[in-house]
Amino acid sequence: MHKCCRKLVCAPLIRSGNLVEGNPGATSGDETVPYNSLSLCKSWLGSKVNMTRAPQAEHDGSDVQVELNVDHLPEDDIIPNMTRSSRVKYITYYEDSESIPGKRTAVWELDKANHRNIVRSPVLMRELWLQMWHDIRPDTTSKFVTKAKRGPLRDDDCYWDYGKARCAWAEYCEYRYIFGDVHLGQSCRLKNSSAETLLNYL
Repeated sequence: MHKCCRKLVCAPLIRSGNLVEGNPGATSGDETVPYNSLSLCKSWLGSKVNMTRAPQAEHDGSDVQVELNVDHLPEDDIIPNMTRSSRVKYITYYEDSESIPGKRTAVWELDKANHRNIVRSPVLMRELWLQMWHDIRPDTTSKFVTKAKRGPLRDDDCYWDYGKARCAWAEYCEYRYIFGDVHLGQSCRLKNSSAETLLNYL
Protein backbone atom coordinates (compact mmCIF):
# COMPACT_ATOMS: atom_id res chain seq x y z
CA MET A 1 0.00 0.00 0.00
CA HIS A 2 1.29 3.44 -0.85
CA LYS A 3 0.25 6.86 0.28
CA CYS A 4 0.49 9.37 -2.56
CA CYS A 5 0.16 13.13 -2.70
CA ARG A 6 -1.13 15.19 -5.62
CA LYS A 7 2.36 15.57 -7.12
CA LEU A 8 2.49 11.78 -7.49
CA VAL A 9 5.38 11.51 -5.07
CA CYS A 10 4.74 8.24 -3.29
CA ALA A 11 6.04 7.09 0.05
CA PRO A 12 5.55 3.58 1.40
CA LEU A 13 3.20 3.35 4.35
CA ILE A 14 5.03 1.83 7.30
CA ARG A 15 3.24 -0.30 9.84
CA SER A 16 4.95 -2.03 12.71
CA GLY A 17 8.32 -1.15 11.21
CA ASN A 18 7.67 -3.01 7.95
CA LEU A 19 6.90 -1.96 4.39
CA VAL A 20 3.40 -3.20 3.67
CA GLU A 21 2.39 -4.11 0.13
CA GLY A 22 -1.22 -4.80 -0.82
CA ASN A 23 -3.86 -4.70 1.91
CA PRO A 24 -3.07 -7.26 4.63
CA GLY A 25 -4.92 -5.25 7.29
CA ALA A 26 -3.48 -3.38 10.22
CA THR A 27 -0.38 -5.05 11.62
CA SER A 28 0.12 -2.82 14.62
CA GLY A 29 -2.15 -0.14 15.92
CA ASP A 30 -5.80 0.00 14.95
CA GLU A 31 -8.48 2.62 14.49
CA THR A 32 -8.03 3.74 18.11
CA VAL A 33 -4.25 4.09 18.48
CA PRO A 34 -1.82 5.13 15.71
CA TYR A 35 1.45 3.24 15.32
CA ASN A 36 3.54 6.35 16.03
CA SER A 37 2.01 6.48 19.49
CA LEU A 38 2.71 2.80 20.14
CA SER A 39 6.31 2.98 18.89
CA LEU A 40 7.13 5.47 21.65
CA CYS A 41 7.36 2.51 24.05
CA LYS A 42 10.43 1.22 22.20
CA SER A 43 12.32 4.41 23.01
CA TRP A 44 12.54 3.13 26.60
CA LEU A 45 14.70 0.15 25.59
CA GLY A 46 18.41 0.02 26.40
CA SER A 47 21.41 0.32 24.08
CA LYS A 48 21.31 -3.34 22.97
CA VAL A 49 18.08 -5.09 22.06
CA ASN A 50 17.12 -8.68 21.24
CA MET A 51 14.24 -8.94 18.77
CA THR A 52 12.16 -12.06 18.19
CA ARG A 53 9.19 -12.53 15.86
CA ALA A 54 7.00 -15.60 16.31
CA PRO A 55 3.44 -16.67 15.44
CA GLN A 56 0.86 -15.75 18.05
CA ALA A 57 -0.71 -19.21 17.92
CA GLU A 58 0.93 -22.32 19.34
CA HIS A 59 3.95 -23.16 17.20
CA ASP A 60 6.90 -25.55 16.94
CA GLY A 61 9.56 -22.87 16.41
CA SER A 62 9.93 -23.29 12.64
CA ASP A 63 8.69 -19.74 11.94
CA VAL A 64 10.64 -17.91 14.67
CA GLN A 65 13.05 -15.13 13.63
CA VAL A 66 15.67 -13.68 15.96
CA GLU A 67 18.03 -10.70 15.86
CA LEU A 68 20.39 -10.41 18.83
CA ASN A 69 22.26 -7.45 20.30
CA VAL A 70 20.87 -4.89 17.87
CA ASP A 71 22.19 -1.38 18.51
CA HIS A 72 19.55 1.02 19.77
CA LEU A 73 19.93 4.76 20.20
CA PRO A 74 18.25 6.37 23.23
CA GLU A 75 14.70 7.61 22.61
CA ASP A 76 14.64 6.05 19.11
CA ASP A 77 12.26 3.59 17.49
CA ILE A 78 13.78 0.28 16.40
CA ILE A 79 12.79 -1.60 13.24
CA PRO A 80 13.29 -5.37 12.79
CA ASN A 81 14.67 -6.67 9.50
CA MET A 82 12.32 -9.65 9.43
CA THR A 83 9.85 -11.22 7.04
CA ARG A 84 6.21 -12.03 7.63
CA SER A 85 3.58 -14.21 6.02
CA SER A 86 0.34 -12.41 5.20
CA ARG A 87 -1.58 -15.42 6.54
CA VAL A 88 0.00 -15.40 10.00
CA LYS A 89 -0.54 -13.07 12.94
CA TYR A 90 2.76 -12.50 14.72
CA ILE A 91 3.96 -11.22 18.04
CA THR A 92 7.25 -9.31 17.94
CA TYR A 93 9.25 -9.10 21.16
CA TYR A 94 11.78 -6.33 21.83
CA GLU A 95 13.83 -7.07 24.95
CA ASP A 96 16.87 -5.50 26.56
CA SER A 97 19.96 -7.62 25.99
CA GLU A 98 21.89 -5.19 28.19
CA SER A 99 19.52 -3.80 30.77
CA ILE A 100 19.73 -0.28 32.12
CA PRO A 101 20.91 -0.61 35.75
CA GLY A 102 17.92 -1.31 37.96
CA LYS A 103 15.57 -1.74 35.00
CA ARG A 104 14.54 -4.44 32.56
CA THR A 105 12.39 -3.48 29.62
CA ALA A 106 10.41 -5.52 27.11
CA VAL A 107 7.98 -4.32 24.45
CA TRP A 108 5.60 -6.70 22.69
CA GLU A 109 3.82 -5.92 19.42
CA LEU A 110 0.79 -8.03 18.55
CA ASP A 111 -0.37 -7.99 14.94
CA LYS A 112 -3.97 -7.00 14.26
CA ALA A 113 -4.82 -6.49 17.91
CA ASN A 114 -7.66 -4.20 18.92
CA HIS A 115 -6.12 -2.03 21.61
CA ARG A 116 -9.41 -1.28 23.31
CA ASN A 117 -9.78 -4.96 24.16
CA ILE A 118 -6.12 -5.93 24.45
CA VAL A 119 -6.51 -7.13 28.04
CA ARG A 120 -8.90 -9.79 26.73
CA SER A 121 -6.33 -11.16 24.30
CA PRO A 122 -5.55 -14.82 25.13
CA VAL A 123 -2.12 -14.40 23.51
CA LEU A 124 -1.21 -11.41 25.68
CA MET A 125 -2.46 -13.16 28.82
CA ARG A 126 -0.45 -16.28 27.95
CA GLU A 127 2.75 -14.30 27.43
CA LEU A 128 2.25 -12.21 30.54
CA TRP A 129 1.52 -15.28 32.63
CA LEU A 130 4.56 -17.15 31.28
CA GLN A 131 6.85 -14.19 32.00
CA MET A 132 5.50 -13.77 35.53
CA TRP A 133 5.91 -17.50 36.18
CA HIS A 134 9.45 -17.32 34.77
CA ASP A 135 10.33 -14.37 37.02
CA ILE A 136 9.37 -16.09 40.27
CA ARG A 137 11.37 -19.23 39.52
CA PRO A 138 14.65 -19.40 41.48
CA ASP A 139 16.21 -21.77 38.91
CA THR A 140 15.75 -19.63 35.80
CA THR A 141 18.89 -18.91 33.78
CA SER A 142 17.65 -16.07 31.53
CA LYS A 143 16.05 -12.66 31.99
CA PHE A 144 13.11 -13.40 29.72
CA VAL A 145 11.06 -16.50 28.98
CA THR A 146 12.18 -18.47 25.91
CA LYS A 147 10.39 -17.82 22.61
CA ALA A 148 11.65 -21.00 20.90
CA LYS A 149 8.20 -22.60 20.84
CA ARG A 150 4.72 -22.30 22.25
CA GLY A 151 2.83 -25.49 22.98
CA PRO A 152 -0.41 -26.18 24.83
CA LEU A 153 -0.25 -25.27 28.52
CA ARG A 154 -3.67 -26.49 29.67
CA ASP A 155 -6.07 -29.30 28.78
CA ASP A 156 -8.27 -26.66 27.13
CA ASP A 157 -5.44 -25.90 24.66
CA CYS A 158 -5.55 -29.46 23.29
CA TYR A 159 -7.98 -30.26 20.48
CA TRP A 160 -8.85 -32.97 17.97
CA ASP A 161 -7.16 -32.82 14.55
CA TYR A 162 -9.75 -34.30 12.19
CA GLY A 163 -7.29 -34.36 9.28
CA LYS A 164 -4.90 -36.65 11.17
CA ALA A 165 -7.61 -38.41 13.21
CA ARG A 166 -5.79 -37.79 16.48
CA CYS A 167 -5.25 -35.10 19.06
CA ALA A 168 -3.25 -32.18 17.72
CA TRP A 169 0.13 -31.45 19.29
CA ALA A 170 0.92 -35.14 19.83
CA GLU A 171 4.10 -34.14 21.67
CA TYR A 172 1.99 -32.56 24.39
CA CYS A 173 -1.54 -33.94 24.10
CA GLU A 174 -3.13 -37.38 24.10
CA TYR A 175 -6.61 -38.83 23.78
CA ARG A 176 -7.90 -39.63 27.27
CA TYR A 177 -11.64 -40.02 27.59
CA ILE A 178 -13.29 -39.04 30.86
CA PHE A 179 -16.95 -39.73 31.53
CA GLY A 180 -18.96 -36.69 30.52
CA ASP A 181 -16.91 -35.75 27.44
CA VAL A 182 -19.34 -35.05 24.60
CA HIS A 183 -16.95 -34.64 21.67
CA LEU A 184 -13.48 -35.77 20.64
CA GLY A 185 -11.79 -32.47 21.42
CA GLN A 186 -12.86 -32.60 25.06
CA SER A 187 -11.05 -35.92 25.42
CA CYS A 188 -7.73 -34.44 24.26
CA ARG A 189 -5.70 -33.65 27.35
CA LEU A 190 -2.13 -32.84 28.31
CA LYS A 191 0.13 -35.88 28.60
CA ASN A 192 1.91 -34.32 31.56
CA SER A 193 0.76 -31.90 34.22
CA SER A 194 0.82 -28.17 33.52
CA ALA A 195 3.63 -27.83 36.07
CA GLU A 196 5.81 -30.29 34.15
CA THR A 197 4.96 -28.67 30.81
CA LEU A 198 6.01 -25.25 32.12
CA LEU A 199 9.55 -26.48 32.73
CA ASN A 200 10.08 -26.17 28.95
CA TYR A 201 9.91 -22.38 29.32
CA LEU A 202 12.68 -21.72 31.82
